[in-house]
Amino acid sequence: MNKAPFLIDAYGDWYYMGSKITRMPMIKLFSSILVKDKDNTFHLRTPVEAVSYTHLRAHETRGN
Repeated sequence: MNKAPFLIDAYGDWYYMGSKITRMPMIKLFSSILVKDKDNTFHLRTPVEAVSYTHLRAHETRGN
């Protein structure tokens, strides 16, 4: 399996190819188009096209 290009850790910090994304406008942009489908896969979906990130991982264990 390929390594995920994006990672969202348990604290909500975003990473791209292992580097932390620190620019808040970029985080807001990505989070505004992040969707979870019925099959529990995550995608960055724009109004124009849906870009599938089958290797996008989000950790949902934050205190739940």
